[in-house]
Amino acid sequence: NKNKNKNKNIMLPEEKTAMMLTKEQVHQDDDDRGGDYDKLDKNKVHMKDRIHELEALLDQSHEENAQLKEEVGTKELLMTALLDKLEDEIASRTKELQETNRLLVDANQRIKQQAAAQLEHFACMSHEIRTPLNCIIGMSSLLMLDSQLTPSQQESIEMITTAGDLLSTIVDDVLDYSTLESGKVETNISKINLQQTLDSVATGIQARCNENERGIEVRTFFDITVPKYVETDAKRLQQILYNLLGNAVKFSPNNSHVDLSAKVIDSGVIRYTVKDYGRGIDPRDFNKIFEPFRQASKETGTIYGGTGLGLPITSKLVQRLGGTISVKSVKGQGSEFLVDLPFLGNPVDVGAIQQSLADTSILVVSPTPGIDCPVLESLRATGIPFHIVPDCSAIKQFALDMTPKEKELYYVTFVNEDYYKHSPYQVFYNTTKSVMITFGPKNIVKGAHAHIKAPSRVFPSILLPSCAELVQALKASPNRMQLPDGPSSQEMMGKDLPHSCIDEDEDLDTSFYNTLQILIAEDNIVNQKVLQRTFSRLGLNNVDVAQDGLIACEASLQKKYDVIFMDMEMPNMNGIDACRAIRERDGNDAPLVVFVTAHAMENFRQEAKKAGGTGFISKPFNLHRIKAFLKRLCWCVKEEDANTKPPKEEAGSACIMCDPQSE
Repeated sequence: NKNKNKNKNIMLPEEKTAMMLTKEQVHQDDDDRGGDYDKLDKNKVHMKDRIHELEALLDQSHEENAQLKEEVGTKELLMTALLDKLEDEIASRTKELQETNRLLVDANQRIKQQAAAQLEHFACMSHEIRTPLNCIIGMSSLLMLDSQLTPSQQESIEMITTAGDLLSTIVDDVLDYSTLESGKVETNISKINLQQTLDSVATGIQARCNENERGIEVRTFFDITVPKYVETDAKRLQQILYNLLGNAVKFSPNNSHVDLSAKVIDSGVIRYTVKDYGRGIDPRDFNKIFEPFRQASKETGTIYGGTGLGLPITSKLVQRLGGTISVKSVKGQGSEFLVDLPFLGNPVDVGAIQQSLADTSILVVSPTPGIDCPVLESLRATGIPFHIVPDCSAIKQFALDMTPKEKELYYVTFVNEDYYKHSPYQVFYNTTKSVMITFGPKNIVKGAHAHIKAPSRVFPSILLPSCAELVQALKASPNRMQLPDGPSSQEMMGKDLPHSCIDEDEDLDTSFYNTLQILIAEDNIVNQKVLQRTFSRLGLNNVDVAQDGLIACEASLQKKYDVIFMDMEMPNMNGIDACRAIRERDGNDAPLVVFVTAHAMENFRQEAKKAGGTGFISKPFNLHRIKAFLKRLCWCVKEEDANTKPPKEEAGSACIMCDPQSE
């Protein structure tokens, strides 16, 4: 056993080595664990420090949160106070604004009342001025026709007439501007005959130029795109163009011309252009000329006169119609006013016009074709073939030089009557299939298919289809060399043309007027004499006088009158009541009633129309205006007798409720 125990205590070398390694490993592990414990201790210390930091941050956060809550509470209190203050201020301001608005409404009402009172004052003043002015202008216009006046007397009468016309213009301008400022101007948009409307403006201005003997010509240029019928206010359009053309004439040198043109520039917009070739306007004065009672310069007012209201009135009227007005000018070369106005109406079918003249050529015989027959510009634009020759000698040579293809065409020739020669034209006529339309003021060429005083006054959209109708009539002829029997070519041309282009008689139809029975209803003795003497000078001698509306009613019951020239303001019974009574009593057999009054505002014109009036003439009037009115009256009566009176929508053509002065 002892030996066994000894053997147990004896270790083999391998075992000793293994044990030593194990001890070393244990010591190493102990060392490693010691290092880990150190690390753990360090980590614990670090974690504690971090925890302290976080706790400090948390405490700080709590403090900041508490401080923030305190600040928010303070701000909420401040915001509430500000909102309360703001609400109080808004309520106060709202109350002030309401009070201010109330004061503005009251002030605006007072302004309207003052404007209405001012307008009434101007209307009353206008009425009182026009009555004596009617005697001055009416009688002086009659005296000017007296051939027994000496040159000095003639000059004196002309000075009186000029001064009277100027005073009448001033009264009209002041009244028109006051009406526009008061807002009482209403527009009447209706279907009108634009051709007749523009022609009446150009004709009226040309007549005024002829009276002044300044040698100024009114030229017109209409584009093929301008339709015959449009929807607009005919009276306002006439007033706009009349003002602009009147200015153009005033600032033009003697023996010159002014131009009126019209063109569709956009869908539903027509541009009317009025151009003169006078002294022009400085561009720095463009805005000034549209201000009331102001002119381009003091020199303008000194030399040309005027109230400075024409362009402001025109500008306001353009705005009322929804349009714009602008001006172009070069100093020393003239001015150009452009008015763009909207319109309603069917556009011109240019393609249909081209097709209707597909096998036709237009030939113009004139040394100045661009002025005499500006339809050539439309022909260029549409591609319709045309030729220009200066005289009939040239047209003969043109016929001799024609190719066989050119001889197959139909020709519409416009011949200036002053350059017509029968023999050379006959060569052309015998060589071609053609119709001849002469033009000029005298209508001296015999054998023409039609005659037009001024082709430039006719819309191309009307003139060219009329030419196509003549060509169609020529095609229907058996030998295609002469128009067939039936409606005359003049009637074919004239049915759509303006009256100034086809009226061959400048004088009154004496056979019609000599039989007229006329009654003057007028309480003013001076105005009675002015009308009586005016009618007498025109050859109307069957004239009676009634001193008021009641006497006029009784007189028209005792005797059948054709026309009653009725004043509005009369004792016992005014003109409106008298007209209404006569219409109700006599019905369709009632005489025509033409109001001749010193009232010039539109509401009086409308009142007269509602009462059954046929015409309206504002005082003062002269011989020329009465003569022009009677010519239109004659035309309307004849149209009614023939049952061919134009439809009502053709305002501005046959309607004689318009005052000739505005045309």
